Amino acid sequence: MNERTGERIKKEKISNSNTPLEKQHQKENKSHSKLKCWLKRILIVSIVIIGLFIAGYQILIHTDMYKDTLNKVYDRLATMDKESFRKLSNTKIYDNQGEKIGEINTGNYKYLKISDIPIELQNAYIAAEDQHFKHHRGVDYKATIRAGLVLIVNKGEITQGGSTITQQVIKNNMLSQEQSFMRKFMEILIAPELEKKYSKQEIMEFYCNSNYYGNGCYGIESASQYYFGKPAKDMTLAECAMMAGVSNSPNNYNPVTSIQLAKKKMYSVLNKMKTLGLITEKEEELAKKQKIIVTQTETEVVGTNNYMTTYAIHCAALELLKNDGFDFEYIFDSESQYKKYQQKYKEIYNEKSSLIRGGGYHIYTSFDMKVQNELQKAVDEQLSGNQQKQENGKYQLQGAGVCIDNKTNYIVGIVGGRGNEDQFNRGFLATRQPGSAIKPLLVYAPAYDNGIISPASVYTDKKIENKGYSPKNAYNKFYGDMNMRRAVAISTNTVAYQVFNDVGQKKALEYLEKMQFSGLRYADNTAVSISLGGFTNGVKVDEMAKAYAALQHDGQWIEKNCIVKLEHEKEGILFKGERAKSKEIYNADAAYMMTDTMQGVLKEGGTADYIKLGGQIAAGKTGTTNAKRDVWFCGYTNYYTTAIWVGNDNNKQLRDTKYAGKIWEQFMNNIHQEKSVSDFKVPDTIEYHNIKSNGNLGNTVYDKSKLDMKKTAYDRRPEGYDLSSGILKNKLLEYQEEKEEKERLLAAEKAVKEFEQYQITDVNSAKAMEEKYKSASAKVSEVADIKKKSEFNTRLAERYESLRVTYETWLTKIKEYDEEDAVRKQAEAVSQTEKNQEIATEKLHQQRIKSMNEYLKLLSERKYNTDITKELLADAEKCLENCFAYPEHDELKRKFDREVQRISGLPTVVPQPEIPENENDIFPDRNDYPQDIS
Repeated sequence: MNERTGERIKKEKISNSNTPLEKQHQKENKSHSKLKCWLKRILIVSIVIIGLFIAGYQILIHTDMYKDTLNKVYDRLATMDKESFRKLSNTKIYDNQGEKIGEINTGNYKYLKISDIPIELQNAYIAAEDQHFKHHRGVDYKATIRAGLVLIVNKGEITQGGSTITQQVIKNNMLSQEQSFMRKFMEILIAPELEKKYSKQEIMEFYCNSNYYGNGCYGIESASQYYFGKPAKDMTLAECAMMAGVSNSPNNYNPVTSIQLAKKKMYSVLNKMKTLGLITEKEEELAKKQKIIVTQTETEVVGTNNYMTTYAIHCAALELLKNDGFDFEYIFDSESQYKKYQQKYKEIYNEKSSLIRGGGYHIYTSFDMKVQNELQKAVDEQLSGNQQKQENGKYQLQGAGVCIDNKTNYIVGIVGGRGNEDQFNRGFLATRQPGSAIKPLLVYAPAYDNGIISPASVYTDKKIENKGYSPKNAYNKFYGDMNMRRAVAISTNTVAYQVFNDVGQKKALEYLEKMQFSGLRYADNTAVSISLGGFTNGVKVDEMAKAYAALQHDGQWIEKNCIVKLEHEKEGILFKGERAKSKEIYNADAAYMMTDTMQGVLKEGGTADYIKLGGQIAAGKTGTTNAKRDVWFCGYTNYYTTAIWVGNDNNKQLRDTKYAGKIWEQFMNNIHQEKSVSDFKVPDTIEYHNIKSNGNLGNTVYDKSKLDMKKTAYDRRPEGYDLSSGILKNKLLEYQEEKEEKERLLAAEKAVKEFEQYQITDVNSAKAMEEKYKSASAKVSEVADIKKKSEFNTRLAERYESLRVTYETWLTKIKEYDEEDAVRKQAEAVSQTEKNQEIATEKLHQQRIKSMNEYLKLLSERKYNTDITKELLADAEKCLENCFAYPEHDELKRKFDREVQRISGLPTVVPQPEIPENENDIFPDRNDYPQDIS
């Protein structure tokens, strides 16, 4: 008797022993089961109807796409044979002349017949991917309905489930890899046709030979040789289960990068195989105990990995991400958001990169071999003096460069290090600190763009302290007042920091976000050092080149890299460069002012005045980080934009800060040899305004028709004048209004919060409540934002009503306090009056004593008892009478009496001088007097 029969007999015995009550319960349970069954059926029908409705809607809105895809599928079916399911050809990369510059070998691929594919692997796939594979006709409709639920939740977007092995064969070999409704729908249409044409064994054979297993392994034979060092036919049950898990998601279950996750997936596959009866419990236990040894057996493959091919694959992967509608992010509100995004990005990016390396792609690039060779030559020659190597055999001192053709905005050259044998492409993989090279992009151009500064604007180069951060200049001193031209030319850190604060960190970072700087971290949102190039991670050379090219291109950043066209041998054209988008980063006037200002960097006195470009007109900026760990030069002519970085791989200090500038100089000179001199074009909206003593622009506009057009645009600027733009003046007004509104909002928010926290604890706080409320209301009234103003007023009103309850309880005490206060003030007023009288009396006392002493002094000086002396005596006597009540009176009277007695004995007549008989002896002729005796 088997187990199921025994269980059935057991249930019958239990049923026969049931009481009437138990039978009633069983009857009710049976009724409930029937109801649940009917509800389940209704739910399934509803889901199918909803799913069909959504499917119909999707088809309706994608009618053209549907027809186009159907035509492609028909052509594919018409020409399909067994060869269609073999490995794709090598991915090839071409330069701008259509010449092949690289080829990515897809590995040691070998197609296996079904007889050489272990039955354990076939069963593992059936258990893990398609449990009804042997019975369905290409589509598992129950699984499709389950996927329909997800379809509804995700508003028509396919994210998981429903695909049979037959459908996956179609996806891997006939359709694109993107998760979309149309692709899923086409799988469902084609799968039955494929099952009519080929047997289940053949479909399984196609599946095992076309799956990707990670690490460049296509097909099960390549994967078995790489991971286990053996032919696929010799794989064990455990190894088969692991490979079935790996191909499900090579990035997650790769046994090389994470054997733990690979084993966890393997256990899951084995468990499903046992549940389906494909293996026994004992076979499962033995398989789980097997020690898996990953050999990573490399096979010799022929391929080309150089700086151009690695960058081409990177850019192609980005284009595939864009095709799938991937939402790229560059600024983050938290560190957790950054980490979550990075995990998502890396997973999908690695998947696309693996697809490209897996074969079938033709990548047509913009690389110009002449430019490429000159760039590599300049890096190698300028750094040849340092031959010190690292433990890995690479040169310790490294350099990287990216060159853009300004006419097409395509990258035409990229060098990721010294020599051609280094697999690490520092041109786009290395994230390094930019130093002052970031200032034009993050500080000065944004300030120009918002009308905050002009090239003539004056800031003070001085010591700055801000929350413990004190920027220092490379020249280790301060020069005082200077305009923007001087600040950029000598790379003044203190001025850059002040301008950055005027722009605002959030607004400044938005410029880098628009230009897709991928190294930004959450901490950069508040790090004050980024204005001088001190980022958490840093920037990449290709990003810097594209950003500087935007300045040359009138502030327009164009979403181009090196991909001109991307084709797949089965899917056709996936991307063409014509779709590249252009967006304004800086106003054209701002971009030109930045260009004009940066020309001073290469002039006498600038940080790069040692660069000589053979007459060609250029603009650029140096960059040197703290302790000289990174040096940059980024600059452009009208023909090319080039960014150069130099540093040690181990981040040690550099001996020379001119490395990058010298590479840039040699390279740009060589590629401009046959180019005529080309000057930067001045926008029509640029004006020349007179400069005031404080650096502000005056109202006088110079007549441009009088400019000397024989001179370069940089040199023809009239003395006493500098660049300005009416457009940017308007932007400044907008910026100032925005800044003032922010300040008003902050002040209002602060006042409202303070009132919300206000407490009445005594008479004084009760009496001050109304004044606090009025003060906060006044701050709110200044806010222009109606919504915020309403919010603030509501909060104030709610708190006011809450405080009024407490305030009422203090009214009696307030009245008593006010009455007592009035009495106290009256008493204080009387007291003050008395004090004032005392002060006045004492003041009069001192004045009278002083006057009497002065009379006594005058009397003591009298020599004759004349009428004048008598009048003086009379006045002194009156003054003495006024001093009668003072303690000094008696002493003053004694002195007065002595003077009266003395004067009484004095002569009463003043003697006259004797006059000679001849007056002319004394008084000469008046004509002899000087004419001006004043």
